[in-house]
Amino acid sequence: MITQPAAGIKGKEMNATYTSMGTIAKIARELGHRESATYGPKFTWITPKGLMVFVDDYGHYTTVHENDKGGRLLASTHPNESFCASGNWQEHILLLESEADAKAAQREKSEHDRKEAQIAARQAPFNV
Repeated sequence: MITQPAAGIKGKEMNATYTSMGTIAKIARELGHRESATYGPKFTWITPKGLMVFVDDYGHYTTVHENDKGGRLLASTHPNESFCASGNWQEHILLLESEADAKAAQREKSEHDRKEAQIAARQAPFNV
């Protein structure tokens, strides 16, 4: 079954779909790799079960494909093809949110430590 916003999905069900797609995009940004792109950040992530998640932050959309070769489209938030196929593929991805949060926290801590080291290095000549 494919659900489409234009086909009459409204309210809580549509909000849940877009909320989970937002979470999926957040996970893909953390666990995937950044693509070389002319316009805006783009990320690709292959899940442990082989799904491909593509996030285009410049175009403001996320797509999920059945395999890493760009197989059957399972979900998209692109304005021209916004839909979400039902199935347990979302749960598989959403279970990895804690791993993505841990990686984000680690990245933020290392960035904070790097900034603290830069500040200490600049102040070192004055602390003699």
